Amino acid sequence: MTPNTQKHPNTKHRQTPANKTYTLSVFPDAGHRFFCDQCKSYAAAAAARAWTLALEHLRTHLS
Repeated sequence: MTPNTQKHPNTKHRQTPANKTYTLSVFPDAGHRFFCDQCKSYAAAAAARAWTLALEHLRTHLS
């Protein structure tokens, strides 16, 4: 699956003026619902990496 690169500039355009801190991560081999291990679209490697990134982001920005 190829990520829709049109959406990424929009994310930055909306988050930056709102003074929001975010990390944009794209998992090109993971489709919709890649994080749900009950779905056919589950992508274990992408889900594990996404979880690690989410926890890192929370640790950094909530402490």
